[in-house]
Amino acid sequence: MFEDTEDLLLEVEPSWWHYFWYLVFGWLLIPLVIALWKQASLTLRVYPDRVVLETGLVSKRVVDLAITDINTVEISQSFFQRLCRIGNIKMATSGLEGYELVARGLPNPKRINEIVAAQRRKLMKT
Repeated sequence: MFEDTEDLLLEVEPSWWHYFWYLVFGWLLIPLVIALWKQASLTLRVYPDRVVLETGLVSKRVVDLAITDINTVEISQSFFQRLCRIGNIKMATSGLEGYELVARGLPNPKRINEIVAAQRRKLMKT
């Protein structure tokens, strides 16, 4: 949907570890289909000036936040997620609309936060 000519810094999809229990019980077809569906239905893209979260396969939802508008980044990890090095990220703005971006089960969430923070510092200097 968003084919940009600008340089993409990062594109992240949920880790397969986030769907571990679905895969363990993969002999049951339904959990396997659910895991495949959920893993394919979320993509987080970090561009030099914005973060885009695209969710859904049949119906799409796109949240596009300017990096300079992001004032809060929250990372949460359960014990199992810490073992698998995955986590949940929540980014929020303080504007009138107060948009919020929530992505669950992403690999290396601290690295994603570092990239967003570095881009924010770079954009704030200019």
